[in-house]
Amino acid sequence: MSQPQNPGDSFNPFASPKVEGPTAAIAADPQGYVIEGDLIVGQNKIVLPHICVKCGEQQPADGEIKRRKKDLYYVHPLLYVLAPFQLLIFLIIYMIIRKKCQVEYSLCRECLWKTQVNWIYFAVALAVLFGSVFGMIQFDSPWPLLGFLPGLIAMIVFAGWANGPIQISKYKDRKFYLKGAKAEALEIIAPETAYQSPYTAILAEDGRMG
Repeated sequence: MSQPQNPGDSFNPFASPKVEGPTAAIAADPQGYVIEGDLIVGQNKIVLPHICVKCGEQQPADGEIKRRKKDLYYVHPLLYVLAPFQLLIFLIIYMIIRKKCQVEYSLCRECLWKTQVNWIYFAVALAVLFGSVFGMIQFDSPWPLLGFLPGLIAMIVFAGWANGPIQISKYKDRKFYLKGAKAEALEIIAPETAYQSPYTAILAEDGRMG
């Protein structure tokens, strides 16, 4: 006697083919990623090919120029509102709820140098910051503080640039959206299987598949 078939095992020849989207592609490769517009989308570890993310120049894979491995952290932007008022509480919450993404990427020699120069600008801005405070104390005058706010802003900006071009734009549905890679690089590093355009099987009047 033949056993009844499991309905779940039945095959429907007219069913539309199953298409794996970007989410499935990422899940299949824990270090994988897809490109969405000008953003790189992946999970908690993203390994990019040996392509400069700033200019798209091919880089040698023999380690002549050291690859950059960065641990990026994300918290909701509204949390930063708390920082100026309750710094300690902000730091505690930040350490608890932050999301970590490790990204590995390449920079060419010229782009790497530009990134390192930003550390020099950061040091100058930091000197202006402390110089303003020292000048106020030394000369007992508030005028030196005119350089405090510009120095603080410049220090934050140059610190961000020196930390590298790749930053987290947002975190959604357990995926990180990374910004900073230029269009020239995105065209090269985009995985060939990042998107598989779904198509619909159409049954024509004569019974053939369209």
